[in-house]
Amino acid sequence: MTTLKHFKHFDPLKNNKELIPDSAGVYMIVLKKNCKLPKLECDYCCKKLFDKEVIYVGISSKSLRNRDFRQHFNGNAGSSTLRKSIGSLFGFKKIPRSQNQDDGKTKFNEKDEGFISDWMRRNLEFYYLVHSNYDAIENFLIENLNPPLNLSKNSNAENLEFRTLLSKLRSIK
Repeated sequence: MTTLKHFKHFDPLKNNKELIPDSAGVYMIVLKKNCKLPKLECDYCCKKLFDKEVIYVGISSKSLRNRDFRQHFNGNAGSSTLRKSIGSLFGFKKIPRSQNQDDGKTKFNEKDEGFISDWMRRNLEFYYLVHSNYDAIENFLIENLNPPLNLSKNSNAENLEFRTLLSKLRSIK
């Protein structure tokens, strides 16, 4: 298994997006030091890597640059489960993602999406690894790090109450 020392760091406030490879891989979203997720009725716990709390692990089968920088940090909740979770923690109202309102796909209004982008850039960083075996690495990281915003593939009993509440918040239309 690849060691953590091979992961590269990216801070969206300091680094140029061109540093992120246009390749498949795995990434870990972390809270910057002294930052926290919005408060819920129940607490969560995070494991730390590089002295920062890991809140989400994901993959990109095509482009880490597109997935992490464009969709997560600058996109909308319609194409980012991470953004949908963060917006739901803030209590933002979801709206239909497309003209087909019956498909159930949602995002947030433009003002709230802008707030989410700004909040993410100020509070989050990520670590990425170009790798063709991204699925296995993602599964390993989720199992061992138990990131609180990973709802799928996460069966860890710790953070279960938090993930259950988050899942309910995400389903509210």
